[in-house]
Amino acid sequence: STGRPKGVGVDRIALRNLFQQHRAEMFEPAAERLGRPVRVAHTAGLSFDAAWDPLLWLFAGHELHVIDDDARRDPQRLVRLLAERRIDAIETTPSFAEALIAAGMLDAARHPTEIALGGEAVGPALWDALAARDDVHAVNLYGPTETTVDSLIAVIEPGVQPHIGASVRNARHYILDASLAPVPDRAVGELYLAGTNVARGYVGRPDLSAERFVADPFADDGSRMYRTGDVVRRRRDGSLRFLGRIDDQVKIRGYRVELAEIEAAMRRQDGVGLAAAVVQGDGATARLVGYVTGEGDRLGTRVRDALRAELPDYMVPSSIMT
Repeated sequence: STGRPKGVGVDRIALRNLFQQHRAEMFEPAAERLGRPVRVAHTAGLSFDAAWDPLLWLFAGHELHVIDDDARRDPQRLVRLLAERRIDAIETTPSFAEALIAAGMLDAARHPTEIALGGEAVGPALWDALAARDDVHAVNLYGPTETTVDSLIAVIEPGVQPHIGASVRNARHYILDASLAPVPDRAVGELYLAGTNVARGYVGRPDLSAERFVADPFADDGSRMYRTGDVVRRRRDGSLRFLGRIDDQVKIRGYRVELAEIEAAMRRQDGVGLAAAVVQGDGATARLVGYVTGEGDRLGTRVRDALRAELPDYMVPSSIMT
């Protein structure tokens, strides 16, 4: 999902494990609350690993409504569509959930009651807003593609700060230091994920696989764990708080972006000397901005046009300053 796309080889048993987890912990409880099958919106692009989650609802016998690209990207239009189709469940990124709530999603007489968030950190304001609703059951889903979409799940409930929850079934997590030793409670460490949901590795990239998928020193079955690069802290109540990254990877509307890759792409363009990329704003307002030095007329515009032909849209800065 960053720079040149790389395939992740996921076993069928890993996806089946996720299906069994969601069916028992999300799908069946939702159907019991509603007293009928759930009407689910599919609003994720198929290049996003979270596109699997709505499909799993379908495989469990629920009703799936596929939303077209124009509607799923327009908060006002999507809110109207959710009400018209009487949608019960939706999964989206926290930043887009904020935009949907601002557009009145929860103000309608019939609105989604099952809300799943993923792809980005959930901020305190959104967490508290959803937790305060008696008519909404919301969850926070955490997990990279390399561990089959969802690795940890937290129920969004009042009285607690945002956290990423506990491992899905047949999975486990560790918080380790640079020597792969467990850190004490309330200390900061890197999150590693292990168990059934860990992928085989990157397709055709044994070098990168060896870097990110490492032997699990706490298992005696020869299995591996995935190094997420995410920094977390285990709090006193046992929950995990996401603190950031150990590198300069950022999330823009759910997409993983390496700022260094954008900077390298800008430096490759004719006339560019130095280049830098930063994120301005957060949540729904987050955007990439580039800075370049060099020679030539309309340098920033020319560089941006070149990047649009080279990089995915979500990696192209909204503006490039000179």
